[in-house]
Amino acid sequence: MMQRLDNHSTGAGLNRTATVLSRSQTGARAGRMLRRPNLQATFDSKSETPAGTATPGTTTQATSSGSTTTAAAAKPAAQSTPTAASVFGPNPWLSNPQGQAPDGTRWSFNPQYFASAETAQTVANMLGGKVIQQNAILPGGPMAQSQPNQMVELANGKIVNPGLIAGFYTHGYPQSYIDRLIAMEVSGGPNS
Repeated sequence: MMQRLDNHSTGAGLNRTATVLSRSQTGARAGRMLRRPNLQATFDSKSETPAGTATPGTTTQATSSGSTTTAAAAKPAAQSTPTAASVFGPNPWLSNPQGQAPDGTRWSFNPQYFASAETAQTVANMLGGKVIQQNAILPGGPMAQSQPNQMVELANGKIVNPGLIAGFYTHGYPQSYIDRLIAMEVSGGPNS
């Protein structure tokens, strides 16, 4: 079940579209916001315009001879949105981490709890910590993890899961917001 929610007439003139997916749906699209296309290319047309007119993104200036010149206006530099692959490489997480019961039954864990060794080292370098291995999900008992979690131990002794930190890069957030999320993870969150 997918519902489309449109809000075209908010007080601030915003035009947003969101997708709501049922809880039974899984996959890469679950819970993501749909993005509006970048329409700037529409305004950066190379077509000729009549003298004395300008297209959006250009300025027109009269010269002393009575003719006009049109020049492109300065554009702010585009900010790229970091992704897990751009920061941690093509495989930030283990592909199929599993657990096993005493009777041999196997199951899969959510890969975002299992950072690759490269991702763990990158996060350790970012935070000034060191990579350690531990069974963070099933530390003991009859159920067992088939692979340990790559964790990062910070200088203050706190242990963070680099797989979860890499997950911050999967939502399309700007780096400034990701930095705040990492700071909250490292400090223990707003409720600590």
